[in-house]
This record gives sequence, structure tokens and C-alpha cells, in this order.
Amino acid sequence: MSEEEFEFSLAALEFVAIYGQRFLSLYHFDWRTGSWAFKKKALKQLLEKDNNSNVHISPLAIASRAGNHEHYSPTASDTEEAKQLKTIKKYSTYLEGAKYVASLLPKFPLQRRAPEDIDVNLVSFRV
Repeated sequence: MSEEEFEFSLAALEFVAIYGQRFLSLYHFDWRTGSWAFKKKALKQLLEKDNNSNVHISPLAIASRAGNHEHYSPTASDTEEAKQLKTIKKYSTYLEGAKYVASLLPKFPLQRRAPEDIDVNLVSFRV
């Protein structure tokens, strides 16, 4: 793992610690299987509401819009330093896009209720 990847991993972990709860409204939890499913439609509606149009915005477009960066991918002809700079910009763009989406979500999402047949004393996380 490169130093840039390591730094991005730390920044992403910090991001999840700070903003992670905001994204709960974009997921559905299945009490029977324990799986989480991403609700694409909820994200699309959130972005359309912010964009005030019916234009689809991809996560990379969000990242570009939020950070005003282009999406960079290192090429074979790049020097090592250029590759590092492009990688840093790419990771920065990802985090800026995620922060942009987080800014559109409520800081404290509504608390969900567990189904009546679930013993809440056995649940080790906030619903």
C-alpha cells in the first residue's frame, strides 16, 4: 500500500467516524438476514432535490462538482511524482464528493424502530 493510499484510508476512516450516521437514511437494514442494502433511489432523489432538476448525477460528477477537480488516472508515461499527485487529487475528489453528499443529509437521522419480534437487548447498534 502506498503512502497516499494509507493517508486516504485514514482520512476515509475519519470521515466515516464523523459523517457515517448521516448515510444511514440511504440504506435499508434487513432484520432477518442482517444485510444492509443501498437505496439508489433515495440518493437520486436527494441529489435531484439539491440540483432542482431531473438530471442524473453520478457520484464522480458529484465529486467533481464538490471539489472542482478533474478525475485523474495515472498513465504509464507519468513520472512517479506526477502519479502521486494525480492519486492524491483523485482521493481528495472522492472525499470532497462524499462530504458534499453528507452535507445534504440530516446530521442526525431519524431513529428507526426494531420489529416487535426482535429483542432490542440483543442488538448491538443504534437503529
